[in-house]
Amino acid sequence: MRVGVFNRFWATYGGAEMVAGTIADELCRDHDVTLVGTEAIPVDGLRARLGLDLTSVATAVVEDLPAAVEDESGHFDLWVNCSYLSDEACRAPIRRRRTG
Repeated sequence: MRVGVFNRFWATYGGAEMVAGTIADELCRDHDVTLVGTEAIPVDGLRARLGLDLTSVATAVVEDLPAAVEDESGHFDLWVNCSYLSDEACRAPIRRRRTG
């Protein structure tokens, strides 16, 4: 299954980023996982600062526009949105949203 894990603020290494990274880390063992953000994703920083492996995840950068994020979500079977105050619609057939 193709899984997209979205967060706008990967480089803050905060709580939502830890949750998103942990989800990706667990799912990448059995699925094709891509970390999606609106800026370059600091995978090495996520590994070092949050203690995540993430060796087999891919990354994708999308424009920080609702339509771009929504379009990107349609490229995945499962879309996990872990971005604070995000209200973009999801086009993946399976979706999970963490708000807070």
